Amino acid sequence: MDDYPFPLYMWRIDNSNWRFQTDRKEIAHKLKRRKGFREITLASHPPLWIFDKSFERKDRALRCLESLTGSIAKWDEAKEIFYAEVK
Repeated sequence: MDDYPFPLYMWRIDNSNWRFQTDRKEIAHKLKRRKGFREITLASHPPLWIFDKSFERKDRALRCLESLTGSIAKWDEAKEIFYAEVK
């Protein structure tokens, strides 16, 4: 998928709310099982899941992103989002 080359993206909505977006079914299942994650949308063509989660601090949100993927989170300044590859 050219628009979404990485399996998991994260961006801030406001001071404490973050969005997580994935097109990978296995990551969506992980997010559904984690406490505090709320699925807010599902697009079926192509499959795309977006979840909402509250974190008081940015470092905690980044740590969550990294633990989900097993890799270091990176910042895309042009799109103003964090992303990570799955190991």
